[in-house]
Amino acid sequence: DNNKTVVVTHDALCLYLRQSSTIANAHKWLTEADAHALLHVARLVLMHVEVVQYAADDCKMTNVQEQVLAVARLVVARGVDSATAMAMAAENLAMLVVLPYVVCASRVLDTTDVVQMTSQAFAPMTKRLDVLYPLSNESTERKHSRRAVRPSFFALSAGALDCLGEVLSSLPSDDHRAQILRSGVWKHAIVAMGMHMVAPLAPVSDWFVRVVPPKMIQLRSLAQPTCGALKDAWNAVGSVLALAMCIPPNMLDEGYDCSRERCKSDTQGLAADVQIRIVDAVVGASVEYVGVEQPVEIAEYWTVLVRILEWGAVVAAEPVVVLGTDSTNAQELTMACFGWLFRMTSVCLDNASSGSADSVGADSVGADSVGADSVSAVPAWVSAAAAPALVRRSAMALDAFVNDSRLVGLSPLPQSRIVLVRLVLENLAQLQCHPQALTNSTQSPASHIRALYPNLVALISVNNSSILRLVQQCLLRVSAEILG
Repeated sequence: DNNKTVVVTHDALCLYLRQSSTIANAHKWLTEADAHALLHVARLVLMHVEVVQYAADDCKMTNVQEQVLAVARLVVARGVDSATAMAMAAENLAMLVVLPYVVCASRVLDTTDVVQMTSQAFAPMTKRLDVLYPLSNESTERKHSRRAVRPSFFALSAGALDCLGEVLSSLPSDDHRAQILRSGVWKHAIVAMGMHMVAPLAPVSDWFVRVVPPKMIQLRSLAQPTCGALKDAWNAVGSVLALAMCIPPNMLDEGYDCSRERCKSDTQGLAADVQIRIVDAVVGASVEYVGVEQPVEIAEYWTVLVRILEWGAVVAAEPVVVLGTDSTNAQELTMACFGWLFRMTSVCLDNASSGSADSVGADSVGADSVGADSVSAVPAWVSAAAAPALVRRSAMALDAFVNDSRLVGLSPLPQSRIVLVRLVLENLAQLQCHPQALTNSTQSPASHIRALYPNLVALISVNNSSILRLVQQCLLRVSAEILG
């Protein structure tokens, strides 16, 4: 027209997408401008007013949506600068992953960068849909509806999640990883995967657990050139882990006493086995990442990580379930978090008690996660961060057991409570505490027992022979120090 505006029809855009692979094969390689144009056109086609926004099967993508994902794969395969191409494709895929949350105006992580970026990128198209779909509902010729939009975007999001995981898993070199980090795409990918993990809008594979923890370990070599970006990525991991554990944000504030304030999260709780698998994957990768000196890029994240484990370890000691799950799930998660606190406080990871079900009873579900698969020394700063939290949560579990035993009198407490206390006492008796873990106590392998001495003495009043034997084992470890 006179304003030199090019008007492209829906059919032309779809034809362009279908022919994109042929065009790319003819030109062999895509420049950065070509890749940007392809991805932009794909977004335009995806939300075009004439595109059918749902498939016959809600779990499958439409043809156009499959073409949109094919474009992302094409950019990765044919980009002249493979690092830049992978970063562009991963950013586009991350936006597609969170697209259902934008369309549905989800409150989950709605303030994160990737959601805001997606909202801006699709703002013109979503506004048109908001206007046109109510009109089409009243039309007898069109059968599309606002409710019909969501299933198709869910299927697209699930497909984009798989593609995103494949891209992150196939980064061939440190240059590619550094480019992903510096562009902020890595952080966006972590949040996008985490949103599907903790607030799934469709059944998807759990890419967060499978991809993020091992890849974060590989990024250790890039700490110097990309320290700020790596810090943001680790903080994103902590945010997703906290959301997976259904922890209210105020509970992560320093100095917040979760033993006195109890509040429920608005996020629906995950199954206990999923929560434990997430904790094991993330904390295991975090411990493997660290060195003798605390890396600068994880200082803030590590504080949050210890608070998360402390939160998880307090659940079963409280009379109110605060994780949005039932008491059985809380018990399992408590044992897993206690196990990691014990391992992080120990001189070596293998020195912490395995806490297996055979040693504490058949009801000790999830305690196997405490054991370590390899021998490795724990840095002093890691133990110093975990030991105070371990002492606080152990004291809470022991005190709660004593107080509840007095309330019920001769009636026995639930077996799950007995199993938890036995697990804590067995680990306390066997733990070789790092000498520098507790600064306010004697620097000995049993300094944690000295810190809990009043709580252990109070347990003598409990009428349970198995618990009394474990208390005796703990006190014998420090008897020489106390009497000498």
